[in-house]
Amino acid sequence: MMSHENSFLDAIGAQKPESFEEEHFIPVKNVRIKKSLPVIIFLLFISLVAWLYINKKTELPDMTNWTEEQIHTWVDKYHENTQIEKTFNLDVPLGRYVSQSIKKGEKIPKETPLTIYVSSGPDPNESITFPDIRTLSLTQLKEWIEMNKLMNTTIKYETHSSLPKDQIIDYEFVDGSAQAFLRKNRLKIYVSNGQKDLQTVITLPDFKGKSVSEVQSWAEKNQVTVRINSVFDATATRNTVISQSIAKETKMNISDELVIDISRGKEIIVPDFQTFTRQEAQELATLLGLKVFFKYVDSESDEEIVIQQSDAPLTSVDETQIITLNLSKKLTRHTVPDFKGLSVQEAKELAQLLSIKVFVKHTSNQMEGKIISQSHDQNLLISEDTIVTLEIDPESIMVQVPDFYNMNRIDAEVLADNLGLKVTIKEHNGTTKPNNTVIGQNMKAKDRVAKGTVIILDVITNLGVKVPDLTTYSKNDAEIWAQKNGVTIKFYEKYSETYARGSLFDPSVKNKILLKNEQVVIYYSLGKLHVPDFMGKSKEDVLNWVDDVNLKGANITAKFNLDYSSTQTRGSITDQSHYNEVVPLDKLLTFNVSAVQNQGVQVPNFEGLTSTAFINWCQQNNILYNLTTRYSDSFAKDTVFGQSLTNTYLTKDSILKAYQSLGKVFIPDFTGKPKSEVTLWLNEVNAKGANIQVTYTTEVSTETKDTVTSQSLLETYVNLNSTLQITLSAGP
Repeated sequence: MMSHENSFLDAIGAQKPESFEEEHFIPVKNVRIKKSLPVIIFLLFISLVAWLYINKKTELPDMTNWTEEQIHTWVDKYHENTQIEKTFNLDVPLGRYVSQSIKKGEKIPKETPLTIYVSSGPDPNESITFPDIRTLSLTQLKEWIEMNKLMNTTIKYETHSSLPKDQIIDYEFVDGSAQAFLRKNRLKIYVSNGQKDLQTVITLPDFKGKSVSEVQSWAEKNQVTVRINSVFDATATRNTVISQSIAKETKMNISDELVIDISRGKEIIVPDFQTFTRQEAQELATLLGLKVFFKYVDSESDEEIVIQQSDAPLTSVDETQIITLNLSKKLTRHTVPDFKGLSVQEAKELAQLLSIKVFVKHTSNQMEGKIISQSHDQNLLISEDTIVTLEIDPESIMVQVPDFYNMNRIDAEVLADNLGLKVTIKEHNGTTKPNNTVIGQNMKAKDRVAKGTVIILDVITNLGVKVPDLTTYSKNDAEIWAQKNGVTIKFYEKYSETYARGSLFDPSVKNKILLKNEQVVIYYSLGKLHVPDFMGKSKEDVLNWVDDVNLKGANITAKFNLDYSSTQTRGSITDQSHYNEVVPLDKLLTFNVSAVQNQGVQVPNFEGLTSTAFINWCQQNNILYNLTTRYSDSFAKDTVFGQSLTNTYLTKDSILKAYQSLGKVFIPDFTGKPKSEVTLWLNEVNAKGANIQVTYTTEVSTETKDTVTSQSLLETYVNLNSTLQITLSAGP
């Protein structure tokens, strides 16, 4: 069958199969691409910024002469992955930059760890060669102290009866010795200030608002001992005086101590920063005026959370102190180094540098001996909580036990510490040796033991000092001995036909141990009694002299005869049985007294009137007077009472006596002060008639022993004969 053929034109017009029909393309806009393009660009920009931030490098500056505070500020701003370590340095001042683990000018990524070393000042445990101090001049002595940066060496100036000014008198070790002297050891050096009266009196200026250096300069110039206390005071400029123990324009003896309180500025109570974020902690610190430094440490806690702080909550600090806050960061791992062959100290320093915890076997806080093995192999990765155990050669830590017998307790402890030995003190009460003298030890001298071994020392305690035979001393030498040994000596003047004038006799303690809080009583000889010339003086002058010499060991009796033939002033001495000569201490002396009629001036009653009125009347009438200050319950301050004569006639050569009232006794606040200040105050007020009684009790306290913790009466006025109850600290 033949197919039907169509022409080309027919083919064009014919119906086409569905699959061959013409396709129609409808253009569609790419809406999704256009809408997401800005988002893609933004994400690319953020990624680029993040990449640049992560790979940003910090250029290390030249930190020479930077303070620790400046370093903290730089670290906080530019490179938080920084460890600030303290290191001893003789040449770089305390708190100043010493060195860094990566040299200045280098550019490092922010994740690169950096260590900066800050000076802790000279090493307090460094041994110092001790010279023959007595052969040095004062200038050479000061140069030796400065060159070796001695921390606790003080120069005390004292008067001396024979040595010239600036010559060294003596020295004493509070701890340490000439053979084992460390930079931190306490040393007192006594230098002659020439011959000077210890009773010199000076008038105090007003130190309020003055700087510490001004006070110290004044004290050195006037040879006055000053004790400085730092207290918080928000109203006063930091390091300026806010109060002084002796009021301005008051006269004081140069041998007395002046206590000065200086301001530490505003007191800031440290809050509990733990669990705060960095931003929260910074905001709170700024609000309180605190300076903080953030330090990152590995932790399982959330990122940037405060997990530890250098100062405990509720601690008092001032505005200059820096509080270190440890912020948590992702736990890191450390590579174990090769510790073998290192000394204990070198191993510990390396472990600290790498933030690796180590435990050293066969030793206890020793810095000698060689490491022979370690529990974790070199190059092993460990977490920061892993402890690497190091073992040392036992023979490398053996030492020879010294002979501690007769050594001072502190010297023995320092020597043992230098040798790496631990000490336990066993105290024994007794007076056969000076206080704190070693009288026995549980290990024989020259035995070899391991460092860290505990040695028991038997120490005698009597809380006192052995008193020599002071009758061989002059009064000045006895006072110097007492001052050096912290002993109180009470001198009583007494006439004597046996002991030469100026000599000491009959001490209460001789060649024995004087216990704490006891004092030595000794007599100072006034020599034989010399009767002065009383011709023309009053009968009262004679009676006053008799009372005075009899109080000092004499037993003089005075007999008075009336002389009616005399033309001298009534009541004056016209003749005497002995004058200008030495007499026995129990002598009877006879005096003739003028009985001529001479009424003189009639004395009014000044009782209750002001002392100014009393003084003005005496001066107007050419009357000699003696006005003594004394406490009184009945008379207001500065009023007169108890005058010797009232409504009677008094010759111009006689003395009118009276008391000037100090009013009632004021009880000051002794809280926090030593018992010695209470005793000094009590002696002063009782010398003026207060008759105040003090009873003491003790309690266990964190305060220093014999510090006042409470008192029954505080900052109030009380009657005479009152009793004050004081509670003292017995120590912790």
